[in-house]
Amino acid sequence: MKKPEKFEIDRGTWLRGGMPSVLMDKEGHKCCLGFYALECGAKEEDIRGYSVPSSVFHYRNHIEIPELLDTDVDDDVPGSTSSSALACSLMKVNDDALMDPEERERRITAKFAEIGVEVTFTGE
Repeated sequence: MKKPEKFEIDRGTWLRGGMPSVLMDKEGHKCCLGFYALECGAKEEDIRGYSVPSSVFHYRNHIEIPELLDTDVDDDVPGSTSSSALACSLMKVNDDALMDPEERERRITAKFAEIGVEVTFTGE
């Protein structure tokens, strides 16, 4: 998989603000990480129903979504993985039910900019 330079989040299919916390639900709605994962090259079946990037890695043939996975996090368990600090931060912002929508978009945009990825929000 390759980190994209930019990607879009469609507000019409965006899971956010306390909705079910998954990368993609069965109806095709996605959190910000789900949109990003698809742009990186993941397939819908790779992310559907999974709540965190590390689950995609463990259960979908070691698919690594760029910047969202930390490897070898436990010295006693070679190959151990967890979702990265960036992924955890984005999940917190995406799923915060009390956050103002404009603030949520601003924070998500800023977090992805930290890794050189431009986010555009479209739709309503």
